[in-house]
Amino acid sequence: MGTMSAIKRRVVVTGMGAVSPNGIGREAFWNATRRGQSGVCRITRFDTSRHQVQIAGEVTGFDESAYVEPRERQHVSRAVPLAIAAAVEAVTEAGIEPARMSREELRTIGVLIGSGGGSQEFTEEQYRLYYSGHEKQCGVYTIPTSTIGTLASEISMRFGFRGPGSRVRSRLHSGRSEANRLRVRAGELCCFRK
Repeated sequence: MGTMSAIKRRVVVTGMGAVSPNGIGREAFWNATRRGQSGVCRITRFDTSRHQVQIAGEVTGFDESAYVEPRERQHVSRAVPLAIAAAVEAVTEAGIEPARMSREELRTIGVLIGSGGGSQEFTEEQYRLYYSGHEKQCGVYTIPTSTIGTLASEISMRFGFRGPGSRVRSRLHSGRSEANRLRVRAGELCCFRK
């Protein structure tokens, strides 16, 4: 009992990854943050001429094809390759080698995502197709891909993790919320670090 209560009070972060408008990769992100470098600039992913707001934080210079196959990309939001890239960095930094782990070990690793957004552009495209009379072109993955929970699922599938998956969508507080959730679930999960 003493060990279990000690586990429930602690969260250990063994690896971190970042894909952000002000830096791709944890080090680039942290260095830009320390310098006060903003990732906010003029929006380039769509025409903003009819909108009052024309700036946002966009992730630029990111190669989606390194994380999602082109045939898979049409079924998922851009948030998926961004999340997978951050997860690859975190798993690598943690020294976790999923390919060398047993099924039982993989069952002890869960994925918890803190995010303020997700698959808006994918969902909007599906609505556009539907309401413009092209409903047969809508993807069968519209509903699951439209939720922020799809990120935890995609990461779990990528690495073969079989523990619990969840998400917090509370924008600025997602990190703290996830730490609190981990404390609650710590008795059910272990972290492997070599």
